[in-house]
Amino acid sequence: MMTPTPLKPNLLFPRKRLSLEIERKNQFTPEEFQRLHTQIQELNKTLNNYKSGKNGLQAILYNVTLLTKEIATLKEKSASLQKSLDKAPSLESLPTEVETISMSLRSQGSDLAALKTRVEQVVSAKFDNITASMKEMRADIKQLQIEKGHADNFTYDFTRLTTQFQEDLNSTEVKLKDQILQLQKQFYIFESQLNETTTAANNTTTTTTSTDVTTSTTNPPTNSIPSSTGSTKAATKK
Repeated sequence: MMTPTPLKPNLLFPRKRLSLEIERKNQFTPEEFQRLHTQIQELNKTLNNYKSGKNGLQAILYNVTLLTKEIATLKEKSASLQKSLDKAPSLESLPTEVETISMSLRSQGSDLAALKTRVEQVVSAKFDNITASMKEMRADIKQLQIEKGHADNFTYDFTRLTTQFQEDLNSTEVKLKDQILQLQKQFYIFESQLNETTTAANNTTTTTTSTDVTTSTTNPPTNSIPSSTGSTKAATKK
């Protein structure tokens, strides 16, 4: 830290020179004495300004002290940030990992979309078969109704067909529910991975600007494929 100490001897030099001139001369005229006295007063004012003026030595020292404190604070913050970075070396590879996870999630999303299409096709085929079975059963019922002489057989066949139809319908409904449940689980896993990727990216940005890392969690959506279940129930009622 530099201080303006050389200014004081330079300012005192004219004052000493005037004192020497006064000593060398035994007599002064009043005008000379007044002139020397005025010069001494001006030099004193200048010296006082350099000591305690607005831009004097004290003000400079005060500003230097403030700058020293600010530099020390910046050094502490820099050291703290460096420690935080040293504790998290995995942050360097995090962008690559995030990109890899994103690509994997996009691929899983395509697979889930294909699976959803396949399930919809299976559901449609199942209901087409059920509809065909119902038409055949109606035809059989009409035929049995025409044959009035076979009332007992009609009752037996009607009960058998109704029971078989109900069993087929229940079996199809159970299979459809299982397939829809599997789809919902896969969509839940997909959404959870996507939320974790977003959270990791946000935490990376926060870590580079502050020593505190905040975390956040999200709830998975529960309305994955409500339309398929609704359409299943509607078709069952028909």
